Amino acid sequence: MKTAEHINLPDYLFQPPITQDYLICYIDLLGSKSNISENDDEIFENIYSAYSVALTMNETKVFDRFEFKVFSDNILIAQKVPDKTNFESVFSIYTNLSKFLLLFLFQFAKRNILFRGGITLNSLAINEMMVWGKGLSEVVYYEEKLAIYPRIIISNSLIEFFKANILEKEFFDEKYFCLKDTDGLYFFDYITYAELPDAEYILTKGYKEFCEKVKKETDIKVLQKYNWHKQYLRIAKDIFNEYYGEFNPIRWDEET
Repeated sequence: MKTAEHINLPDYLFQPPITQDYLICYIDLLGSKSNISENDDEIFENIYSAYSVALTMNETKVFDRFEFKVFSDNILIAQKVPDKTNFESVFSIYTNLSKFLLLFLFQFAKRNILFRGGITLNSLAINEMMVWGKGLSEVVYYEEKLAIYPRIIISNSLIEFFKANILEKEFFDEKYFCLKDTDGLYFFDYITYAELPDAEYILTKGYKEFCEKVKKETDIKVLQKYNWHKQYLRIAKDIFNEYYGEFNPIRWDEET
C-alpha cells in the first residue's frame, strides 16, 4: 500500500486533526452577498486588500501565529489554548488575539465595511483541509442568531471566566476590549481602546463617510444595522474623549 510519503501527498490527507481547545473568532462581512451578485469589483478589491494587510500582519513577529481561514466573506481566526483553566494563559492569548483584531477590523472599518460574529473558548479540530468542532458551531451560532447587528459577540462563558478571575472590576471593559449591550450581551470593542490614530480616523472621517451611506440607504433591515452602528460610534466617541480627549476632543455635528 502506498503511503503519503511514497506518492508525495501532505500528511494531513491521511491523518485527521486532533481536537483541542482554541480561542476562536468567527466574522461574517455584512452586505457581501449583494455585492457579489452585483459583481462589484471595487468592494471585492477593498475586501481583498483588507485580507492581505491582515495576513501580512499575521506573518510578523508582533503576534503569535494564528490559524487563519477565509472563505469568501467568512473569516475564522483561532489560536490554540494549552490549558483553558489557566487564567494567565487564556488572558495572554485573548490579549494577543484582541490586538490583532484591532488592526484587522480597522482595515474593514476604514472602508465602511460592517461585520458581525462571535468569540469563544471551545474545542476545535483544524488543519489545512478542514475545520470541525463545538467551537465552530458556537461562534457560527453567535454570528447567525445572536449578533444581529454589526457586532462580534463574546461568549457568556468567556466573559464569566474573565469576571471570576479579574480583581480590578472597574477596568473590565478596557482590559478585555468589550462593551455590554442593552440586551446584556458583551461585544468586542474595536474602536474605543484601539491605537489612537485608528480610533480617531473611524470617529471622524469614517463617521462622516458612514453618515453619507445612511442617507442613501432605503432597506429597513440595513438601516437597523446602520443605526446600531451609529449608536456604537457615539458611545465610543464619548469614552474616547473621556480617556484621550482632554486637549483635542472629537466633536460631531449631531445633525449628521
